[in-house]
Parts: sequence; C-alpha cells; structure tokens
Amino acid sequence: LGKPVDWLAVYGPRARPADLPPYAFQRRPYWLDTTTAAGGPAAEDTAPQWSGDPLDLVLDLTVEILGRAPGADLDLDATFTDLGLDSRMAVALRTSVARATGRVLPTTLLFDHPTPAALIEALRSDDTKGHEFR
Repeated sequence: LGKPVDWLAVYGPRARPADLPPYAFQRRPYWLDTTTAAGGPAAEDTAPQWSGDPLDLVLDLTVEILGRAPGADLDLDATFTDLGLDSRMAVALRTSVARATGRVLPTTLLFDHPTPAALIEALRSDDTKGHEFR
C-alpha cells in the first residue's frame, strides 16, 4: 500500500540488513551470517545436547526448527519438505546437527538423507561423509 514497513516489529531485535549479490546471474554462492548483530550466539547454538542417540537429536531439532511444540509427533518416513522444512530451515537443521554431534557434515546432508528416518540411520552408521561446510 506504499506505507513504510517497521521491520523491527516484523522480525524482532535480531533483524539486520544483509548484502546480497547485486545480479542474479553472477552465479556465486551466498550464505547468511548466522551470528547476531550484537555478537551473541545464533539460534542454532541453543540446540539440545546430544545424548548419543540420533533419534532424539533429529526429532528434537526438527520439531524445534519447525516451530512445533516440544515432543510433537513427526512422521519419520515423510520427507523433510513434506514436514514443512524450506531450504533455510534445512540448512539450520544441518548446522544444528553438526554442532550437536561435533561432526563435519556435508551441505547436501538433507538432500542425501531426505527423511528423518534416513538421516537417523546415516548418523547411526556414520554415513555422513562429505565436504566440509564453509
């Protein structure tokens, strides 16, 4: 309607502008900085401590990232996309799993293991080898 938007009211105090590549055809990757403007921890740093069981870890983190109530049921055989994860959420889940487990995980983790069941099995069998995320 042509009125200015109060982005602070929309996104809260952690909102800040991000510089994007000026041209869509530049074909260079761009990753948002996950630290806060004040230098505090990112949201992914609040991931639950890993007990060693990937089942609990994957379920708890997926539920948290989806914004559902703790302990909410998830269909382990549904794809992450069908559960409601978008690409930004998938990156957040991958990053949270990597931090919680202390493993270097590929950026394609959820593409290679597209369901919670597949991801849990991969973490159990340590079938998560890949290129380091930078």
